[in-house]
Amino acid sequence: MSLMPVPPPAATLRAVGTFLLALTLTSAAATAAFVDVAPEAGLVRDPALRPEGTPPPGVDPYVTGSPLCAADLDRDGWTDLLACPTPYDLRVFMNRGDGTFADEAAARGFAGIADIAGIAAGDLDNDGDTDVVLVPRRGPRYFLLINDGTAHFTEQAVERGADSTVTGDPHFGQSIALVDYDRDGFLDIHITEWGVPGSADSHLHATLLRNRGAEK
Repeated sequence: MSLMPVPPPAATLRAVGTFLLALTLTSAAATAAFVDVAPEAGLVRDPALRPEGTPPPGVDPYVTGSPLCAADLDRDGWTDLLACPTPYDLRVFMNRGDGTFADEAAARGFAGIADIAGIAAGDLDNDGDTDVVLVPRRGPRYFLLINDGTAHFTEQAVERGADSTVTGDPHFGQSIALVDYDRDGFLDIHITEWGVPGSADSHLHATLLRNRGAEK
């Protein structure tokens, strides 16, 4: 038996053509437009930190950044935001559900964490809520904040083996990706970073932390 392609009826072609034309016209008419509402939403930079457009003292503007991560931390259906304006404190903006946010970093367990280069959020312990991984711009370790289910976090990087304190040398972090690379059902952690000149880790530019999950 052999199969031959059969051309569709003319009526079908006309119907498809009409649909595609309507879709094209609708897409062209629905042009996206954006308005900056950050001040009204409570997502503002503290002007006391530094003048607009100037780097903090002692900070190289070419190797810094202000990471941002969006995630529903308290599972209320609204997206919350984590941000860190280098080299200042991490800020955790909880979504109030009315278009505004409140910085609740200290109350949520993030007090004292600053100068962060990378932020990632995901369910690392498979308990149904969102945990947070942080890598410093220059520091001796990573941070792993475990969610208790109510968006209150406990730092557990050392006890879970995710701090990466191979040596006492600082790690110059850049970015984080969460992915289940070995397909065992648990998110693993990949971190990119600059090597630190003159240190034992100067040749290292990436760290892959395998989530052992149920092995622990």
